[in-house]
Amino acid sequence: MTQDEDESRSRPDIELGPLLAPSSSTLVADSLRRLITLGGLSPAERLPSERKLAETLHVGRDSIRTAIRTLSEEGLVETRLGRRGGTFVTDHPVQQQRLSAEILASHREITESYEFRRTVEPAAARLAAQRADAKAIRDITAIADETAWSVRSWRAIDSRFHMAVAEASGNPFFADAIYRTRTAFFGWYDAIYSRVPWDTLPIQDRDIGHFHRPIAEAIAQRDPVLAGNLMNAALEWSERDLIELLDGFVAESTASREHPAKSIRDQTRARRGNAAESDNPDAVR
Repeated sequence: MTQDEDESRSRPDIELGPLLAPSSSTLVADSLRRLITLGGLSPAERLPSERKLAETLHVGRDSIRTAIRTLSEEGLVETRLGRRGGTFVTDHPVQQQRLSAEILASHREITESYEFRRTVEPAAARLAAQRADAKAIRDITAIADETAWSVRSWRAIDSRFHMAVAEASGNPFFADAIYRTRTAFFGWYDAIYSRVPWDTLPIQDRDIGHFHRPIAEAIAQRDPVLAGNLMNAALEWSERDLIELLDGFVAESTASREHPAKSIRDQTRARRGNAAESDNPDAVR
């Protein structure tokens, strides 16, 4: 066997294929969707004008209009007419969004996402505790003290907190990885939590700082081990919470649908009561 043949056998089977360039409107919609889901635009906040968006993104105004229509159909934004009109981020979860059959059947995408997050985000928190400067610590602490008033505001605050920790790590690869993962994450979050009215969720679910505040304190105290452990505990709780609520959603979809939100709400309350002590972040070290 020649050296060329040996090298050829050891190479991965990778082939080139046609490049499918997305349209400008698709790229604009993706950019705005990420900005909204990661908390760059808060609920009820107005988007920049068509002209400003076109100038900023270097695309035509037709692409902006098409992207806005796409986001409106997804329930992420709404257009208001009149003197104080414009396009605004909605303050309610997407009611008609459906979970894919694959997720409903196996939880695979949720599980894989959390496997990745539990590997990356505790490491980012440990580095943040070692490297964060005074301003980064102030920002992380301030976000941890914020209060959510809806599903959308909760996820905006949550994204800003996790991104702030990632950026404080001083490693741009962490920030980029967490940015991409969280963009996909909230598709499931909206679809699941749209089934449960915000004001019926247990207080612990609505308290966005329940897990964030201890992490922020550990980072401020320069304790990388505690910061990483607390981040891991928060992610484990979040994964369990989503999957258990998803299981309740699936159970409801196969049973009576007269009062699905109430039934899932009651299941959620029961879970919180049983798991309150085990989910106490003060017990993590």
